[in-house]
Amino acid sequence: MPAAAASLAFPFATLPGAGRIAGIEGAAWPVMLLLGPVLLLFVLGDRVEAPVRPIAWLGLALAVAALGFAVVKAIDAWKAAGDTAGAVGPGAWVLPAAAAVVVAGASLGFSRRM
Repeated sequence: MPAAAASLAFPFATLPGAGRIAGIEGAAWPVMLLLGPVLLLFVLGDRVEAPVRPIAWLGLALAVAALGFAVVKAIDAWKAAGDTAGAVGPGAWVLPAAAAVVVAGASLGFSRRM
């Protein structure tokens, strides 16, 4: 989650005429709107057992939606850089990787052995 938030400050693409475009400027911030509730569902507070199934499914669905959106934004940055002879920045790759880690963590929410 901190890596996903930090990746929004990294450049997603460097385009001629536009310069560096960070994740916030490149409209990648909705990923954090999807990952925020996952944080609330799975990280806040200590618990002895895993969350109930509907909450675990909700968290997993939000995490998968965030991963899908992050991949779309990475592809968007890659295509924009390719179309204008620009360069893809690290933020375009860190955001999907961080979202994938959140998906893995949300899937662990189904385990009662944590």
